[in-house]
Order: sequence, then structure tokens, then C-alpha cells
Amino acid sequence: MSESGQRDVQRDEPGARVWGAVEANTCYGESLRSVAPALTFSTLSTGLVTFIMVLTVPFPVVYQAAAEAGWTSAQTGSWFFAVLAAGGIMQLALTLGYRQPMAAGVSTVATAFLVRALPAVSVQEAVGAYLLCGVLFVVLAFTGVFGRYLDAVPQEIVMGMLAGALLRFETDVFQEIAKAPLLVGPAVAAWLVSTRLRSRFIPPVAAALAVGVTVALLAEPGSGSGIAWGVTVPELYRPDFTLNGFLSLTVPLALLVASQNAAAIGALWSLGYRPPANAVTLATGVFSVLAGFMGAQGVSLGAQRSAVAADPSVHPRVDMRYGASVVDAVCVLASAALATTMVAVFNLLPIGVIRVVAGLAMLPVVVHALAQALVGTRFRFGGFLALVIAASNVSLFGVSSVFWALVLAPLLSLVLDQAPKPTS
Repeated sequence: MSESGQRDVQRDEPGARVWGAVEANTCYGESLRSVAPALTFSTLSTGLVTFIMVLTVPFPVVYQAAAEAGWTSAQTGSWFFAVLAAGGIMQLALTLGYRQPMAAGVSTVATAFLVRALPAVSVQEAVGAYLLCGVLFVVLAFTGVFGRYLDAVPQEIVMGMLAGALLRFETDVFQEIAKAPLLVGPAVAAWLVSTRLRSRFIPPVAAALAVGVTVALLAEPGSGSGIAWGVTVPELYRPDFTLNGFLSLTVPLALLVASQNAAAIGALWSLGYRPPANAVTLATGVFSVLAGFMGAQGVSLGAQRSAVAADPSVHPRVDMRYGASVVDAVCVLASAALATTMVAVFNLLPIGVIRVVAGLAMLPVVVHALAQALVGTRFRFGGFLALVIAASNVSLFGVSSVFWALVLAPLLSLVLDQAPKPTS
């Protein structure tokens, strides 16, 4: 690695300039001057791959969450637009500011949680909860308590809650296969083949979605002619701040988004970067507030896309791989204008196809969450009970089971999980 490259990727080390607790040592001018050399064939192709990941992995889940909550096509289109626009701008701001490939966008994990939680609140209540979540991250950024916040609840319990909240995605896959094997079976087969091939340029979920769309169009010829093309105009909502919205949405979303940011930061650390944790937290808060007014739950860093863009195969110089994230962000911003068209495409698909693709997209997340919930011995009962409580879908005092998983599982863990005995 060159001396300048080493210097570029470690800007949050001790002695770096900070604004409050936020790392303020940005390098926009230097990054913009180096963009052209950073745009090689490898960074361009990688940027396109991560862009495909944006469109194919989270948005079937976003669509399902909106459909389960009864949102209209216009409201769903505004949600699509908000996360694409806010995520693209956040990604450019962080990538160019710190010259690191930091991919940002809608949190698939947080969106999957909303499939269960969103139907219990109104649109205005959801917007109020989203805004409070964004404000919380701004406060965390300036106080520098990001690490302490993540440690507040044992990760085994957070992961158990997540696995329980998402378990329905996987049961839906098998239910839809049993109902309509000829309709959804090809999508599952495409996912299996693509997963087995391990192609860097064909994400398995992208293959499943492409085959699912093709089969659906062949099953109903001429249905694609009804797609209306147009520029998306987002909707703005007046928030309604309620205790139910705060407990059922804000608290779990904050934990999930913080965990996702931590995973992305850890992935970049493992590849030689030193991402600015508090600047990431601040950006998460600011852009989540902006997206919240348009009906979206906010944005965060994406661990998988960041890791793909930061891989050594993308560019031999660590300080040039950010070019892939620049390409990705530009494509994401361009696609925001066609958000309502994306919704129209999803409207054409049978709900069974949407549920199968969403379930396949979430399978690695569920498996990882389940493994993390049970991998240790310190909070094993707590992790499992969080899974059971969250999966129960039982509402107490008008508050969803996901919140109670985060409250009751730690208390039960104090009784059932024994602390390790000190060694002599």
C-alpha cells in the first residue's frame, strides 16, 4: 500500500480532527481530483454489481412490508424514492469525504422487521417513529457513545429477536412453494443454481427475481404493457409521535440499524480501512430524518456491499477502491427518479413470487442471526427466548412482541443464564 493510501484509510485514528465527537478530517477535494484514475474497468463493474444488489435484495422486502401494511402505490413509491435518494447521497458524502468505499442504503434487516411491525401503526405514527430514530442517532454521534449504545443489550438477545421477527419469511417460502410450485419453483431453482455457482456478477437473489418476473409475465402475457413510466414525486407526511410507535418501532429499529452499521464498519476494518464510526452514525441520523418525512425508515451502511467494493480484487491500491462506491451511488441516485415504475413492476407480480424472493433474500440473515443468538453460552437462554417471544407475534398493552423480546429476554436471562465462574 502506498504511503498516501495508508494515510487515506486511517483518518479516524487518535489525533485526527473532530467536530465534537464526529471525525471532521474529510478530503472531498482530494477524492474528487482522484475520481478519474479510480474509475477502472474493475471498479466500474464492481459498482454495477453492488447497484444490482441494491435493487434486488432489499426492495422485494420493502414492497412486502408496504403491502402487508396496506400502503398505496404512491406511498410505496415515496418509500422507494426516499431510501434510494437518501442512501445515494449519504453514500457519496461518506465515500468522497473519507475516500473509503462505504455503501449506504435501506437496511434490509430493519425493513424485514417492519413486515411484522408496520401493520400495527398508522403511516403518521411510523413517520414519527422514524424521525425519533434518526434524532437518536444524531445525539449518539455528538456524544460519542456509539460503542456503549451497542453494548446496552447483549448481542445474542438482539440477534435472537431478529431471528424470531424474520422467521416468517422462511416459512412463507415453503408455504408458497406448496401453493404454486410451477409459479415460484423456477425462482427457487435459479437461486439455488446461482448460489452454487458463486458468481460475483450474478447475485443469487437477482437471478431469482429475474426468473420470477419472467415466469410471471409468461403466465399472464401482456401484463407488462400496463407499466407506467414517469418521474417519481415523493410524498411528505406530518409525523404523529406516540408511545406505541416509539416502543414498537423506534427502539428495535435503532438497535438493528446500529448493529448493521457496526457490521459494515467491522467488515471495512477487516479489509484495512478505518471508517469514521461517529461520522457514520451522524450521517445515519441526518439522512434517516430526511427519509423519514417521506415515509421511509431511514438508511444505514451496508456490510455486504461495502465489503464487495473494498475487496482487494477491485483495485490493487486500497485508496482507489472507493471508485466502485461512487459508481454505485450515481446509479442509485439515477434509479430514485424511477421509484414509482419499480413499484409498478412489483405490482404485476403475484404476491407469492414477492414472498419467495424476499424469503430467499433474508435466508442468510436469518441463519446468521440464529447462529449468533445461540453460538455462545453466556446468554444462550436469553437469545433463544428473544427468538420465541419475537416470533410469537403477541401484542401486550398495544406494543408488539419485538419490543417485549428486548425487555423480557434480558430479564429472564438474568435468571436462566449463569455467569461464568471466575478461574482461580
